[in-house]
Amino acid sequence: DGGSRGRPSFDDWLASLQEVASGEPDDEGIAGRIAAQLRFWLDGPYGTAFTREPGDERRGARLSVWNLAPISDADTQSVALALLSGTIARSITEAPTIVIMDEVWSILRSGAGADLVETLYRTVRKEGSAIWTISQSMNDYTSLAEGCRSAILNNSPIKLFLAHDSSEIDLVASTFKLNGREAELLSSLRAVPGRFSEMLLFFGVRRQVLRLYPTGIEYWLATSHPRDCEWEARARMDDPNASRFDILRHLARSYPHGVLDVASAVA
Repeated sequence: DGGSRGRPSFDDWLASLQEVASGEPDDEGIAGRIAAQLRFWLDGPYGTAFTREPGDERRGARLSVWNLAPISDADTQSVALALLSGTIARSITEAPTIVIMDEVWSILRSGAGADLVETLYRTVRKEGSAIWTISQSMNDYTSLAEGCRSAILNNSPIKLFLAHDSSEIDLVASTFKLNGREAELLSSLRAVPGRFSEMLLFFGVRRQVLRLYPTGIEYWLATSHPRDCEWEARARMDDPNASRFDILRHLARSYPHGVLDVASAVA
């Protein structure tokens, strides 16, 4: 009967299955197996997506973050991607939305994932929204199915390239169809850890090399260098009651460029 809420839910269904007592062993066994399979979804990392009430998805929230890294089997990926697809579609119809897919290439190599990203790249701009994909390796693009890769490359008027190893320049140039001058610009990019990072911007027909200088707090929020991480861990031990942001803010004031230069002298 849906309990006090008046609307049946997956939790109600699970409870009913667990209470089956028909006296027939076959019925009770079937109910138990269905309950076990249902519990796998309801108690998993995305259980709240199944058990929440309509309207519980934090209307008006500026961010909706999905961690797909723990999902490895195809069946679970398909269900999670179906939920994600519905969330994105609803957000796009309500307001302009930016979809960012960061290092989710194992998901996108699946049939359901490739279909999702291909559809988004071909349609979101028509709805006044945008989609970005982020990767640290060109192989992530070249290993995609042709339809998915074509959708990404042909529907991305804005592209940002960070500095690449010289061994990858030819692969980048062939994949993104760079001309000789563009390949030269890509080869010229420099990055000095803790100081700046150059990037090549494609904005429609315009090409421009940009240099990004992070602020101290931006640097500490983004760094994954082992020495920086070690110093953050030390700061946590020195002040275990401080929040992570307070610790990073202190490190940013003291070492706005990180500790790559000072760690060897102090450690």
